[in-house]
Amino acid sequence: EEKIHYFSHTHLRTKIFQVISFLVSTDGTPEQSTAHTRRILETYTCLRSQLQLQSSTLTLCLILRLKSRRGSSRSIFFIDSTFPKPAMLTTQRSVSGSSQSPRSPSSQPYLSVSVTDPVKLGNGVQAYISYRVITKTNFPEYQGPEKIVIRRYSDFVWLRDRLFEKYKGVFIPPLPEKSAVEKFRFSAEFIEMRRQALDVFVNRIASHHELQQSEDLRTFLQADEETMERLRFHETGIFKKKPADLMQIFKDVQSKVSDVVLGKEKPVEESNPEYEKLKHYIFELENHLAEAQKHAYRLVKRHRELGQSLSDFGKAAKLLGACEGDALGKAFTELGAKSEALSIRLQKEAHQLLMNFEEPLKDYVRAVQSIKATIAERANAFRQQCELAETIKLKEINLEKLMLTRSDRVGEAEHEYKGASQLMQ
Repeated sequence: EEKIHYFSHTHLRTKIFQVISFLVSTDGTPEQSTAHTRRILETYTCLRSQLQLQSSTLTLCLILRLKSRRGSSRSIFFIDSTFPKPAMLTTQRSVSGSSQSPRSPSSQPYLSVSVTDPVKLGNGVQAYISYRVITKTNFPEYQGPEKIVIRRYSDFVWLRDRLFEKYKGVFIPPLPEKSAVEKFRFSAEFIEMRRQALDVFVNRIASHHELQQSEDLRTFLQADEETMERLRFHETGIFKKKPADLMQIFKDVQSKVSDVVLGKEKPVEESNPEYEKLKHYIFELENHLAEAQKHAYRLVKRHRELGQSLSDFGKAAKLLGACEGDALGKAFTELGAKSEALSIRLQKEAHQLLMNFEEPLKDYVRAVQSIKATIAERANAFRQQCELAETIKLKEINLEKLMLTRSDRVGEAEHEYKGASQLMQ
């Protein structure tokens, strides 16, 4: 019989300790029980940290497979309730007939996306990296249980821009930035870091209860390459607006400049203490994260430089050993070999620091910047609301004046007042 237990992080640690203590108490000592528990919890904590850094939709499940002296076995599933409940786990029930588990894929909605297989296409300035995006889902809105499409970085940019435009006030996950240095664009390390960041980006969207219902997300995950290219080129922006829209933009800018020059422009800010406290925290957090990320970058750089220096020293020591006699030459050769081996270890350690320390910090910096963009959108919406309320008030005063004077422009003023009021609603 398989049993599934859901526990919070703290209770899960306690329960694991109790189970291990019970298992070891029959044939072992309390010290063995503590050692077993410590090893399991160290692995569990490491995995938990990895999943939290990636904001993954994966479920953290610790499986204890128990085997008795008689040869029979059973499994106990300990699942961290902090993470989403699994869609793939099923339980066996001792009832007549077969019943479907409520957590089976057919009954529990799920949407899983993987960004894999980066491939370089094109040459010169036209070169780019394409990715295989694999979607597995049982959502009825999708074309089937599995869909594989090819996407490039600009397609991910299109998706983020569309979501940012349509879902005002919703935090849109950040994208990895483009490489500023041309020679690093197609390095294996940069490509892999970008692939992982894009995978995290699209899975954050897929796990969001509101964003996962987006029609643009479905298009991104299912449309063919020609459709995506057409959508990218038809994306509306400030440089693709109609002439009338551009004229309106210039008029708005001219009006704003005039207001500032004449002293009419007054800063409109939201005076909500809780909101101001949160905004202050976000700005402070960005500064501290950026500082930590800067020092993490230096740490990785120094590890790599030290590894390269040891490699160069090892080669020089080997050459020196080849010029000397048997005993001294052998000693220099061994020193060179050890230095090169240590160099390889340092380079691997630098890579691990980059992927597991610097990159997560950089991702958090990008996330905070996206949150700041959402805050800016909120502030802009609040300012527009205040300006619209002031406009409605002025139009109402104007309408009352015209009604008192029985002017012929009453109808026009009333129409403008109703139009502005509808915008406020």
